[in-house]
Amino acid sequence: MGAVGTSGPAAAADGPVAAADAPVETRAAPATETVAVPAPPSLFMPPLRRGSTRATATLRPFFNMAGPGWGAINDFALEHYLSPLAVAAGGSSTGVISHARLGGAFATDLLELGLSFGGRFQRFGEGGFSLSAGLRLGALDGLSFRADLTYAIVRNYYTGRVIVPVSSLLAALEIPLHPALSLVVEAAFSFDAWLFANVGAKHHLGPRGAPGTWSVRGGLGIAWVLDRFPCQYSDPRPCENAAWATGPTVVVGVDRRF
Repeated sequence: MGAVGTSGPAAAADGPVAAADAPVETRAAPATETVAVPAPPSLFMPPLRRGSTRATATLRPFFNMAGPGWGAINDFALEHYLSPLAVAAGGSSTGVISHARLGGAFATDLLELGLSFGGRFQRFGEGGFSLSAGLRLGALDGLSFRADLTYAIVRNYYTGRVIVPVSSLLAALEIPLHPALSLVVEAAFSFDAWLFANVGAKHHLGPRGAPGTWSVRGGLGIAWVLDRFPCQYSDPRPCENAAWATGPTVVVGVDRRF
């Protein structure tokens, strides 16, 4: 009986020791992963998308308000290369003045400087060569101002000497109003002679400047085209086939990125 009495306290003393030696399972809290969300591009100064191709076409047709006839001042561009085309029809004559040029440009996110060279063609008159310098201040797909100054290398109509006069000056201002909408104001004057001024909007069908996206443009303005002045007494050669037109114009344009 004594042996049995002493075994109880010993067994009770061993209990807490066994419990203290038992392994304790612990679990670490799962790590929280932080995913960086890229900030949306700036509306006014988005970066220039390198390696992309830009093709644009802008048509400015109009009817002659000073008599029978019609006219159009159009331009087409591949990347940074422009080739304006002006067309006028009056009475039974249709005149065409066009500059087709090929060139290149140094372009950054907020600046572009370019040069292009090509030919100048005129239906009622002699052709020549065309040299143009282009400037962009601001982002290509954001807030920007563009200017193109063109010189013509031609022979003087009255003296026959080769001259290099200023041919045309074009200026355009684009102001983003919304990620999908921009205000576009442009004007141009040419000694060739033609001029236009219009205001309109550009709608972006997708992310601005992203490959595979389209932009469509519309606007209203006024335009004037003269292929050749009417016959004058001082003309050094037989005068015929004069064409000119002026009137309000509707602007329609597309912009495709590749």
